[in-house]
Amino acid sequence: PILDLLNWINYRTNDYVTTSSCSGRISLFQNNDSSENKGGTWLYVEHECDDAQEVHYQVQQAVFDSEADGDAELKLLFEGLLLHVEARSLGHAQALLALVQQCGYRESGMCVGVGGRYMVHVRTTAFTMQVPFARKLMTRELLTYLVDQLLSRYQHNKLRKEKLFAMLQAKCECPNEQGEAVNSTTSTSGEAVYLWWRV
Repeated sequence: PILDLLNWINYRTNDYVTTSSCSGRISLFQNNDSSENKGGTWLYVEHECDDAQEVHYQVQQAVFDSEADGDAELKLLFEGLLLHVEARSLGHAQALLALVQQCGYRESGMCVGVGGRYMVHVRTTAFTMQVPFARKLMTRELLTYLVDQLLSRYQHNKLRKEKLFAMLQAKCECPNEQGEAVNSTTSTSGEAVYLWWRV
């Protein structure tokens, strides 16, 4: 779902490259029974959730599986967009951070690594949802309601991602015939940073 955004950043700009990223997902997780092992099993994970009927069906099947452990503890989750972008310079990182925060990714941040690597972490917790429950206590009606909430958050996350992509495209213009950038953004230090497409 974010391949178009990742490709645009990686191949249409000279100053940024993405690393590990996630478009956002709906998932169902089952905790291990053993207290010695804090892991568990992913019963359902989906990043493309436009088919609401299919999402409802798959989650219902996983929760009400007749062969599953009725005493198991499960978690329904929605996790939003997570994007890691390495920038060419501190100024470029600051400019990108300012832009993504304008888009609503208010929990985003930046870190400077060893060797002068500048990494921008794009994220928001606005759409995060986590519901723990015991399988034996869940009803079909309640599960339908909860999945509807997850799907609503998925759509909000999708719209915000599209807004981010549009703002990036609006801010990043290719150089003109004289090799001069025709658009720019400003870093938090006041430095004008030109974001050029790779053409």
